[in-house]
Amino acid sequence: MRDSMLIRKLVKEEISQIYGEHLVYDFPKGEVKPLHVILDAYDKEKYFAYGMFEQGQLAAYAFLMNIQPEKIYLLDYFAVVRGMRTSGYGSVFLKELQQICNKDGRRLVLEVENPDYEDDSDLREMMKKRITFYKKNEILVSDVTCNFYDNEYRILYAGTPLDNKSVYEKIMNCYMYVF
Repeated sequence: MRDSMLIRKLVKEEISQIYGEHLVYDFPKGEVKPLHVILDAYDKEKYFAYGMFEQGQLAAYAFLMNIQPEKIYLLDYFAVVRGMRTSGYGSVFLKELQQICNKDGRRLVLEVENPDYEDDSDLREMMKKRITFYKKNEILVSDVTCNFYDNEYRILYAGTPLDNKSVYEKIMNCYMYVF
């Protein structure tokens, strides 16, 4: 990590600000939870966020769910802010998040749009690039998929390899915990 970078947990006000200034623009409308849902979960210690700052300016952010019974951090939103993409921030931040998970005794789990279900070739290529980015950064791709809010996702995770049955059980337990 560069000397001028800082990664830290965000407070509630910062989460609200990032949501309004970045998250609602960085993710498809159908994937964005209402802010009050995120803040309610934050108040119950089921949700938290990290920011990566370069010389005091937000470079990237990650919103995560704290899934207690499974000892999982479910990466809900992960993005490098507009104007700072393709500069390596995403890889640095993702590696730091993996270290945080390891330190906390948690497994990092992600849901990523499944390109196999996308008809638009440009969107399909973007989805494939996203999966390639995660694979490049030591995230494992399972064969497990799920449909959530009419979106089809592949389940990815960090850490030691798991069989698909274990991945399926873990993600189902995450959903049971959240809902």
